[in-house]
Formats: sequence, C-alpha cells, structure tokens
Amino acid sequence: MKADFDHPFVDYSGREIAVQKGGKSIADQLCLLLFNLSTLGNTPLSGEEKYAAYKLCNRISANPKAVELSTEDAALIKSVAAQVFNAGPYGQIVDLIEHNQ
Repeated sequence: MKADFDHPFVDYSGREIAVQKGGKSIADQLCLLLFNLSTLGNTPLSGEEKYAAYKLCNRISANPKAVELSTEDAALIKSVAAQVFNAGPYGQIVDLIEHNQ
C-alpha cells in the first residue's frame, strides 16, 4: 500500500496546526519520531526493530508523497503515533494510511 504523508496537520476546523517541533508536515513529524524511537509502550526496541524504524524513516523522508508501506510498517506507524499524539493527529495519520491503499 502507498501513503501520502506530505500534508500538514489540521485542527477540527481544517486550519493548519503545528503539533511538535521539527517540521510542519506529517512526514516530518513521523520521521522525527521514527528516527528517535527507542521504546514502544515502555518496552525497549531490539536492534532489528530500531533498524526497521530507521529504514522506514528514510523511505518517508525520501518520498513523502508516495511511501510504500508493508502491513508491518503501517502497524509500526500507528503504534508510534498512538503513543505520542492526541486523537486528532493520530486519526489523521490513520486516515492517510488506510485511505491511500
């Protein structure tokens, strides 16, 4: 499946919002999170899991408009987003993954 993460986050009325430091687009935010990921749900990631997050970060960064995602990639993004973001940003990420198939 492909996903287009080259969008800004928007609030409930459609206005662009900044969610965190480090970039304005959803792609920027996901890359920032994946690049710095060391734990998920208070469980340390293995070296293999960290490397998978790093590779996914690089794929998103290289082409944020058309990111090829495996089922595992999508699950990782959703897990990370659920841990970090509130409902609004999390829902926008899930919509981009599930509606770009």
